[in-house]
Amino acid sequence: MTKLHGVQNAAPQGGSIRAAGGLGVDLLAVLRLRARDLVGFTFLQFVFHLPVVLLLVWLLGMTFEFVPPVIPK
Repeated sequence: MTKLHGVQNAAPQGGSIRAAGGLGVDLLAVLRLRARDLVGFTFLQFVFHLPVVLLLVWLLGMTFEFVPPVIPK
C-alpha cells in the first residue's frame, strides 16, 4: 500500500473482497430453496398486496377534498 499525503490506498489488493452476488446463492442452498420458489413467493406477495394498497390509496384519497387549481387571468 502506498501513502499519498497521509491517505492510504483503499483499493482491494487481490481477491480479498468477495462478490456480494454469491452470498445470495449460498443462502438459497442452505435453506434448500430454488430461485423458482423465491419468484413464486414474490408473485404471491404482489397478488396479495396490490389490492390492499389500492384499497388504502382509495380510502385515504377520500379523506381529501379536491380543490381544482385556479389559473389567474
